[in-house]
Amino acid sequence: MFPRANTSSRPLGQCSTWCRLLGQIEYIFDLGNWNPNFQGEEGKKYGTMLQILQYPFSVGSIHIRPSDHATAEDSPAIDPKYYRGPHGNLDMEAMKQCLQFVDKIVHTAPLSNIIRSSASPSAAVIKDDKRLGEWITLNTITDWHPVGTCAMGGRAGIEGGVVDERLRVYGVHGLRVVDASVTIHNPSFGITPLSASKIKKPPPKINNFTYTEFDQIDRNP
Repeated sequence: MFPRANTSSRPLGQCSTWCRLLGQIEYIFDLGNWNPNFQGEEGKKYGTMLQILQYPFSVGSIHIRPSDHATAEDSPAIDPKYYRGPHGNLDMEAMKQCLQFVDKIVHTAPLSNIIRSSASPSAAVIKDDKRLGEWITLNTITDWHPVGTCAMGGRAGIEGGVVDERLRVYGVHGLRVVDASVTIHNPSFGITPLSASKIKKPPPKINNFTYTEFDQIDRNP
């Protein structure tokens, strides 16, 4: 078993009138050991059940590392902040319940006919609420195909996202984001042509002076 956290925005699941119809957890079963934190025994065969939380409350951060000699090759500081924040405990509770449900799945026929035991977490850990929470914290990773990681801030500005409506990164001179990470809730398409049209849009003229893109950024960081 291996929990993963999606990066989709939780508000979609919270605020939508049809949220009760949304699947909150995705389960994927595959052969082999997917967990890098678990070393299987030689000669034994393993299967992995992934539990993916679709609309987490937890919100992480990514920042450039402070340095006087930073380069484009330097890795950013990424903190996913799994299970933290005002409602991070709800994410944890959801993961606990889905792991316990997976335990029922693998102990129900026909899977129970071929699965001998739970390897990680063990049956003892699954039954211990505290130890299960610790295991989940240590074994959670981000799922594939994330969107919304550099979402548009909208009216909330920098407090609500990473880029403005013209895809300019707040507070960074001359930097844009042009991919699916700027979407707010759902996966989308057509980001590239939309971005091109916004980038090519001529800057406004004020009092017979034309302000450049960078002038606007500097005036409104």
